[in-house]
Amino acid sequence: MMNIAEKKPSTRLFPLEKMRVELVMDQQEFVVETASDEEPLVLALPSEPQPHPAPRPPDPQTSLLLDNEELFRQLAESIHEVFWICAAHNCRFLYISPAYEKIWGRSCQSLYEDPSSIFDTVVPEDRARLATALAEQSLLPQTEIEYRIVRPDNSLRWIRTRTFPVQTQGEEVYRVVGVSQDITDRKAAEKAILEISARERRRIGQDLHDSLLQQLTGIAYMNKALQQKLAGSTEVDDAVYIGELLQEAIGETRALARGLNPVQLDAHGLMSALRELAVHMEKLFKIPCVFACEDSIRIHDFDAATQLYRIAQEALSNAMKHAAPKQVVLSLDEIHGILTLQVRDDGKGFPEAVPHDAGMGLHIMNNRARMIGATLTVQRGPEKGTCVTCSYPHNS
Repeated sequence: MMNIAEKKPSTRLFPLEKMRVELVMDQQEFVVETASDEEPLVLALPSEPQPHPAPRPPDPQTSLLLDNEELFRQLAESIHEVFWICAAHNCRFLYISPAYEKIWGRSCQSLYEDPSSIFDTVVPEDRARLATALAEQSLLPQTEIEYRIVRPDNSLRWIRTRTFPVQTQGEEVYRVVGVSQDITDRKAAEKAILEISARERRRIGQDLHDSLLQQLTGIAYMNKALQQKLAGSTEVDDAVYIGELLQEAIGETRALARGLNPVQLDAHGLMSALRELAVHMEKLFKIPCVFACEDSIRIHDFDAATQLYRIAQEALSNAMKHAAPKQVVLSLDEIHGILTLQVRDDGKGFPEAVPHDAGMGLHIMNNRARMIGATLTVQRGPEKGTCVTCSYPHNS
């Protein structure tokens, strides 16, 4: 490198291909050398720092956008539920909150790359229901479904997913927003409450049968003996009337005890209870009620069997009271691990759009179904009448 010449301003010009520029920071100068014997050109930097131009004021719209983006990030990454957005036309995920990795035990990236991999995590009995719900998420104002997933460590989790379609100004659905919540603890609490309630009902029913019913039966026998002693006297009519009242009390007590504990503690208890229920309803309402069950279905979960019985009881009662049917069919079937309880009538039918507040009976049936992990649907029959269907994932 040539020696640096005297630092004097110069206006000499050189061809670019014959020049080299070097910045000497500690000397605060530019040294421009030529490839020939020409004298190098030195450009000194200003000794005093030059003021920077004043920064331009931020764009209000840009600032608002950045603020909203930060708020969305804080919200989505702080909540325990999985918040997600997908395209409506191909179900590709546009955003998945980090809670997915905590609940599912799988990476968000795996779901971005293959949206259908969500079905690999769902237990086989729940996949069809989930597929149906996802197919309807762009058509309904809101969908809700509860299903079970299996994590990589083989632990089972209950998930509740709600979806909401997002429309353009032209009311075309182009995105779907969803929230998925881990409800495993809630399901465990519901099951514990269900077991306590069922156990208490069984205890009360057993006490009625073993205590009050036996006492009434004993009094009835004593009354029979009293009638024999009073034979031929004017008081015998009173004793006979008391005996009739006692028989009514015995019948009501037996029915109450049976109602509190309708399903016997054996695998075939539900089938027997439903068959008796159909006979009882036919006698009570004077409307033919048929029980249909082609195969022998065994269910070992007593609490689930009791809830299914209560759902059938409520559905039959509603049909008999409000549908004015000529016949009601109560059926029980099992296909591929799904136990299906169905009540069909040929009455005047249910409205096309079922409101959420369609009545206390429907609300109670829905609650009973959810407590055992089942789903309840109410639809109009193919020609007339109403069909109430309860699907319960059942491992026989």
